[in-house]
Amino acid sequence: MKAEDYIQRPERTDVTVSVELDTKARALYGKFEKEMFLQIDEESLDAGTAAVLSNKLLQMCNGAVYGDSGTVEIHDCKIEAFMELVEAAQG
Repeated sequence: MKAEDYIQRPERTDVTVSVELDTKARALYGKFEKEMFLQIDEESLDAGTAAVLSNKLLQMCNGAVYGDSGTVEIHDCKIEAFMELVEAAQG
């Protein structure tokens, strides 16, 4: 017997939520995109190639970037948007 034979699940519902970066995070993103180098507090972020830059920019959009000595938090816009969704769904 296969799981498809006896498990009844509702159809998946996709919810797309656009999240805008705050002014500070957007400025850091733009600077890093142009210069491929960014200094945040004591951490230096360096993208030697376009591929590394692309990956680090994706990380920035998610809120944190992997640096040499660990993660560097950039923003929490996505977490705030998620918490709003949770509150709207009443927990």
